[in-house]
Amino acid sequence: MAEIWVYEKDDPLTRGADNWRTIDSELLSKELSALIRSVVPAVDSIPPKTGQMQVSEIELSLTVSASGRVGFIGSGVEAGAEASIKVVLKRTP
Repeated sequence: MAEIWVYEKDDPLTRGADNWRTIDSELLSKELSALIRSVVPAVDSIPPKTGQMQVSEIELSLTVSASGRVGFIGSGVEAGAEASIKVVLKRTP
């Protein structure tokens, strides 16, 4: 299994210390899958076309904590989260 590294934000108490941490790739996979499974029904409920506008894709910006937790950026998943993931969900034709 591949190692995944994240850099924890600088903390005044650990400034200059080695802030790189490995995260459990299996936990990251489970977290990411669970979040996407929970978002897909909400995305599916959006009409493909409303008036002159069409929704063809939705972009999600996610954050990954040093422990491997995944959530929306700004949701406060955990303090110190530094890694991010962009997920684009596209409608099938």
